[in-house]
Amino acid sequence: MRGPFVKELELLALNCQQVLRQGFMCTDNEIDEFVRILDNTLQQFTAEYIKRLFRDINTNLLRKFNKEFKKD
Repeated sequence: MRGPFVKELELLALNCQQVLRQGFMCTDNEIDEFVRILDNTLQQFTAEYIKRLFRDINTNLLRKFNKEFKKD
């Protein structure tokens, strides 16, 4: 899973770099700063999303366990 995810992030960064360079005429330093912030933001979002997803899964599993197995 990591490989396709990293590749998709690299493609996103390249696309952003092209837009910044060609559309906004940004300098290399500005582009590097943007990509660094983008990378950090995406990393934080992904970690929070996965934590939230697993928290929801645990809640659903506990609910199912209580419904099905605690009857005995």
